[in-house]
Amino acid sequence: MRLAVVNNNKEEITLKTFAGKRVYPSSLKASKLLNQNNKLKSQIAENISNPKSLVIVSKEFSYLVNDYQSKNLILYNNIFKIEEGINEIIIANKYETLLLISSSTYDLFYLLSIDGLNSIISIQGIHTLCNNEETQKILSTLPDDCIYPCKIPTIGIPKGKQKQIFLIDTPARNLALMPNGFGYVHESLLRIGYEHFVIDFDIILYHWFQISRIIDFDGEISIAEDLAFPSDPWKADHYDIWTDPKTVEYFRKQAATLAERVSFHNPKIIMMSLQQNNEAFSKIFVEEIKKNLKKTFITVGGFSCYNHEIGLRAFPDADYMFVGESDFSVDLLIPKLMTGEKPKNISGILSKFDDPSIPYKSQPLAHELDIIPFPKYEWYDLDTYRNWNGYQLTPVIASRGCRWARCTFCAERFYWRIRSAKNFVDELEWLVKQGCTLFMFNESDLNGAPERLLEICDELIARNLKIRLTGQLRIHVKSDKKFFEKLKQAGFTSLRFGVDAFSDNAMKLQVKGYNSNTVFQNLKDCWESGIYTEVNWVIGVPGETWDDIEEGIQLAIRCKPFIGRMANINALMLLNGSVYWQNPEMFNIKFHESKEELFKKYPRVVPSENWHSENPYIDGSVRRKYFEHIVLKLSEEGFQFGEWAAEIVRKYKSGIELADRVGQEG
Repeated sequence: MRLAVVNNNKEEITLKTFAGKRVYPSSLKASKLLNQNNKLKSQIAENISNPKSLVIVSKEFSYLVNDYQSKNLILYNNIFKIEEGINEIIIANKYETLLLISSSTYDLFYLLSIDGLNSIISIQGIHTLCNNEETQKILSTLPDDCIYPCKIPTIGIPKGKQKQIFLIDTPARNLALMPNGFGYVHESLLRIGYEHFVIDFDIILYHWFQISRIIDFDGEISIAEDLAFPSDPWKADHYDIWTDPKTVEYFRKQAATLAERVSFHNPKIIMMSLQQNNEAFSKIFVEEIKKNLKKTFITVGGFSCYNHEIGLRAFPDADYMFVGESDFSVDLLIPKLMTGEKPKNISGILSKFDDPSIPYKSQPLAHELDIIPFPKYEWYDLDTYRNWNGYQLTPVIASRGCRWARCTFCAERFYWRIRSAKNFVDELEWLVKQGCTLFMFNESDLNGAPERLLEICDELIARNLKIRLTGQLRIHVKSDKKFFEKLKQAGFTSLRFGVDAFSDNAMKLQVKGYNSNTVFQNLKDCWESGIYTEVNWVIGVPGETWDDIEEGIQLAIRCKPFIGRMANINALMLLNGSVYWQNPEMFNIKFHESKEELFKKYPRVVPSENWHSENPYIDGSVRRKYFEHIVLKLSEEGFQFGEWAAEIVRKYKSGIELADRVGQEG
């Protein structure tokens, strides 16, 4: 099979020979090349007259292709006038070739069955119809490395009986992950017998972006003000990308498209999963929905709704908000909403319809987690949750809450419970049968009781599951060398430790419950057991001194042989639910305006510029100095960081003066 290919970097046509069916993605960069290359134009013209040939059509003219009599795909002459063309113009001299051609528009899907040809596919909107049987039949015959590693999800809603409940997850997580908490809500609705339709727009938009980036834009997508998106905004280092107004604005069109598709079905209830990173995008979606659906109830839940004091102030666009765990709260609300009722003052739920004179009452948490069905993610093939490079990480939950629940900076103070070893490993075994092999514990206190984690490990070993595991562990005096060796045997390959404090005084200030010797021994035992380690560090808590920072650096250096990566160095935030929020006076925290007004204005977290602590004085600028000093010192020692810290190092090496080095604040 001979294909004439326009080289992206050279203005020439090269002939290549390939065996079997191949797919060649295109990009936007070649419109200029197309206009400049007379040799290519001549060859295109020659092929047009050949009834056994195949020529590529750009997005602007693919809708004109309706002449099947000639048994070929026609390239119209005025294609040369397009402003957005294709990067690789591929001309097949053998008609059995399958060609996949991209464009920047992903709304339409064209599949032409032509006698004598396998198929011609334009990638325009391929993600919207990838569940099409004929499409899947064709794509299944292609080599795995042709185009993309998974079936691309859609926001197409199947015809037939209308669904009155929609579950919608908006972007973004830091990785292409199944929405674990969302999956539990899905199972709760199934349990009480309510049909619904799930749209994980997070993963849909992930694939849309990656296809656009890889195929259409040759690796880089620009947003407003000539700023380029990171090559993968879903990468774990890009924590705040979805809170950036420029990001939200860039994807506004997609939010409107989603709202339009959902509005068409006129659902009674829309249930949404909120985390702080996706609130801005979710707000736009709700605004678009409300333009057409005045009577539809908007209910929200998720990590953003962990505290009733946050309430609807944090997301006033919702009608109802599930606070904390909602596995059984849905029983109290959804049946009533389905009848048109507007209930109020329900335990575990906040509502704009509530009587403010009646105090909020929480919903009791499930004590036995085994009674809660684990998520099976039926809405998409699990292969959908692969990264663009084929990597897949599956989130699982063995426990809920935090057994320690004393760390001063943390707002997570939920009652700790853990599933039985059998119940949890049943879930892993089911997922393994679906093709999942790498799992991440999506919880804060996996080893709240190390002996219970060992029971899970024993069950994994007994069933001989060939899997890899990762998660976050707390430093614990019971976590000895034998403990980590058992974890390694069960399949743990990496662990992140919430060390958080690296001086003994800071550990006392944060009420961590361990000392520097325990930190050193846990990291050493874990690393020597063959498990890769990462650590977190929280800086700038009230009472922390410069001497504490220096002592912390020395402990980190001492532990360096047993630390694979310094995952995060986080400046303290004043979170609703933390002891600093609940009793700021005890910790010498001073506000720059009325505390009550600030708490009202910022129901979740008070910005650093609005408060400081005294004795010693610490504000946002001091924490910045701490951060820069730590990063530079540890960089000199050869520590591995994420992008957030690497930028500090780059600035310093480029001669940009940092606050730490010049003694400035701000």
